[in-house]
Amino acid sequence: MKRTKQVFHREGDEVPKFVSGLRQFDGEDIHYAERMKENADRQRQFIEEQKREKGYLTHMEKEEDRGYAEQTDNLNRMRGMLEDEMSSKRAQMMKDLQEENKRLAREKRDRENQWRNDQERKNQFEIANANNSDLMTENPATTTSQHAQHRYVPYHFKGLTPEQKAQIDYERQQQIVEKKQIQSQQQEEDKMWALQQEANRQLMLQNELELWQKQQSMVAGLKTQAKSDKHSKDQKWTNHYGEQIPLPSLH
Repeated sequence: MKRTKQVFHREGDEVPKFVSGLRQFDGEDIHYAERMKENADRQRQFIEEQKREKGYLTHMEKEEDRGYAEQTDNLNRMRGMLEDEMSSKRAQMMKDLQEENKRLAREKRDRENQWRNDQERKNQFEIANANNSDLMTENPATTTSQHAQHRYVPYHFKGLTPEQKAQIDYERQQQIVEKKQIQSQQQEEDKMWALQQEANRQLMLQNELELWQKQQSMVAGLKTQAKSDKHSKDQKWTNHYGEQIPLPSLH
């Protein structure tokens, strides 16, 4: 008997006309075809989904690469623009710096020239003032007072004249001579005073020596008189009491 995929146990299936037609065998998988079809459909759907996901990932990767490339181009272009702008600004800054340095150098040169001119003008003024000013030339005519010729203006005194200096030197020499004479007289007086003091000292020593000799002579005379008086007394007054110890000697 030829087997087919046709089955008759489901509702709506055509029932065979003859009884000899078998409907189902033991161990027969009546849902095999449906399950295989369903599995094939699922596998096809899964493959389609994987293809879509892979296509989406590929598309996203391409978009990412394109975005990265575009971003890199933008960055490179921006960096180039910034470098160009920086180079332009640096060049402009260097140009401005050169102009500023030139201006400062010009101002410095002008200040130095002005300072030299001012110094030269001041030097000329100082030279003229030193040559023509009464103060710098010490004009003696400006020191004389209006009240008298022998008087001077205190705040405008210029010094002494040669004659006045000579007179002062002469007076100084006279003072030196007088001082030397006074010193010589003082030395002579000191010498005479020293001689007088020495003479007085010698006289005082002589007087003291004579006084001492007189005192010694008087002491010797008193001792002699005492011995004589004792001898006379001993001769006049003998020892009436029989004393064994004689009277002490006055020697």
